[in-house]
Amino acid sequence: MRIFEKHTDSELLALARTNVQGAFKEIYDRYAPKLFRYAHARINSREDCKELVNEVFESLWKSEKEIKVLSAFLYTILKFRIINFYEHKAVRKRFSTYMEWIGPETHSTEEESEIENLRSLINKSLKSLPARCQDAVRLRIDRELSLDEIAKQMNVNNGTVKQYLTIAMRYFRKVHTPIYRIK
Repeated sequence: MRIFEKHTDSELLALARTNVQGAFKEIYDRYAPKLFRYAHARINSREDCKELVNEVFESLWKSEKEIKVLSAFLYTILKFRIINFYEHKAVRKRFSTYMEWIGPETHSTEEESEIENLRSLINKSLKSLPARCQDAVRLRIDRELSLDEIAKQMNVNNGTVKQYLTIAMRYFRKVHTPIYRIK
């Protein structure tokens, strides 16, 4: 039998916030499988689901809010992480489609000039980002590496790579909104 098994969620949360060893682990053990199943019913990738669940617990750990119902808090955070996951996936797809559109093909001189201007604009935008974000974007777009491959190459975890790409995509959306509307 686990030490904190009979504690309520509120008690566990209070203990975890006072850094009582094992309390946060009990919350994780209690909710991680349920949250994983919830995420997996909506996202087919086991790896992405694990990452989202870990992000939920990271949010819980960092949260300073008063949490009245722990399960509601966790599921709400997960729901919004899933929504963000799909939004980012759509943006990445549009960006990838856009990059393919300006890729190496035969174009008229006018099209080539426009494409070169857009490439220049994107490269200038990349230079505005932190170096690690630039590296992650280039590995993802230019070399078409997966998150795992980028993480290994950059010697960071998947969550960090996702964070770099998220920062870049938010910046691109903010600065180049009209570009992302190209279908």
